[in-house]
Amino acid sequence: MKVLTKCVAASSLLAACGDAEELPLGPSSIDFLEAEEIRLTDQLEEYIDVGAVGIPPSSDLDYTGVMYVAGGGATMPADAWGVLGEMTATYTLSTETLSGTADGFYLDELTPPSIGAAGEAVDGSVTFSGSGVSGGQISSVSITGTINGEALTGSGSADFSGPTGEMFAVEASTATLGGRTDSYVAAYGE
Repeated sequence: MKVLTKCVAASSLLAACGDAEELPLGPSSIDFLEAEEIRLTDQLEEYIDVGAVGIPPSSDLDYTGVMYVAGGGATMPADAWGVLGEMTATYTLSTETLSGTADGFYLDELTPPSIGAAGEAVDGSVTFSGSGVSGGQISSVSITGTINGEALTGSGSADFSGPTGEMFAVEASTATLGGRTDSYVAAYGE
């Protein structure tokens, strides 16, 4: 499942976070969002390990989670930067539609000082939507928004996991952020 590429690409971010239980957590803080990202990606890995993937939801569901956006993607040029924000989404069974929004973004620890300080709040709002489930996946998810004043567009897919599709992961490895065509977007929710 390609959704794990974000986990590998940002392993230094996750490793820098330490044990999620030891972080000072609070709503709308970078520490809370980093801990939530770790918790959700760990849960996703558990579902993958037991084969509970590709299972579409059997009812309408509301999700909360995190979205990660990296300007510069896997190549991480000197002007690359990343943000982590709060995400909410809804799956509607009758139309097989997943739609969501993300905001409350903070610069991550991979961001160079020339862009800003890790943990600094940045303006941003992102929406995503896709419909038509096949094999527990929505193969076409559209992503649009702005992050730190830069336009974000992308397309990707959403994979459902868990015994009843109670978790999803969206990945867009073909995103453009402020003209950088090697940008990356990932969202995890349950």
